[in-house]
Amino acid sequence: MNKQVLRDLFLEKRKTLTQSELNRRSQLLCAHTLRFIQKQPFRHYHIFLPIQKQHEPDTWPVFDWLKSSEGFMVYLPKTNFKDRTLIHYQVDTGTFIETSKFGIPEPTNGKSIAPEVIEIVFVPLISYDLNGNRIGYGAGLY
Repeated sequence: MNKQVLRDLFLEKRKTLTQSELNRRSQLLCAHTLRFIQKQPFRHYHIFLPIQKQHEPDTWPVFDWLKSSEGFMVYLPKTNFKDRTLIHYQVDTGTFIETSKFGIPEPTNGKSIAPEVIEIVFVPLISYDLNGNRIGYGAGLY
């Protein structure tokens, strides 16, 4: 199967999840993610926040945990679709987050940082192929 077929198939499957099932899966994902983070020596984490209309997993609990835990720095992307790039913003108490016209929760202010600072990136995906290659929305941002 090609990427577009897999993308369409799994986006459709995601839409069929009930809110209860999406919540259950999101809670499991967050629990596994937090256990992973707590075993790592890394302190600089880039995370995506969910596009609700796409039924993406709820990563807000991981984001909130990182933000409120001592010794961690959390970064959020802001998407520039014109040149297909991400700008990475350090999140602090003065960071405001708004939902973009594409439904993406993004920082509206803050300090942009060089990607080299980031040690771990949680990357959104729709699916993956048999070789483990990520299948996203096709914009080429990650």
